[in-house]
Amino acid sequence: MNQDNILQEAFSLLNMIQKPEKVSILFNIDCLLPNEIKNEQVIAFYNYLKSKGYFLFLISNEIGTVEKVEYIKKLLYNNNIRDHIELYMRKTPNQNLSQYKLRVRKGIQEKGYNIVMTFGKSIHDFGKFSGFGFLIL
Repeated sequence: MNQDNILQEAFSLLNMIQKPEKVSILFNIDCLLPNEIKNEQVIAFYNYLKSKGYFLFLISNEIGTVEKVEYIKKLLYNNNIRDHIELYMRKTPNQNLSQYKLRVRKGIQEKGYNIVMTFGKSIHDFGKFSGFGFLIL
């Protein structure tokens, strides 16, 4: 399925599901900025979701050094990816990706948010607490 069809399917699903309280969507930042190149369609979808009141979370595989966090925040801001609830980054390079992402999703859920959809680039982005999963290649 190409990216246009994936985003259309995601849009259709959002319109069909009953909207729980604090409905949230999780994006792997590589879906928005793969290799630091704008992904216009996914960014437009992100901003559409933001305009509709969805709570948006971002997750990265990157190690959250001070320099890297500032660099990514600037990159997101410059590409009009703003007003997300939180940006999650790994603490150490030896963290298991699947466990790290599961802990993040579980933590979001424990804060009272309901993740109904996740956009990711690898199998690590999906699983328990991810809602509907969309693989963006």
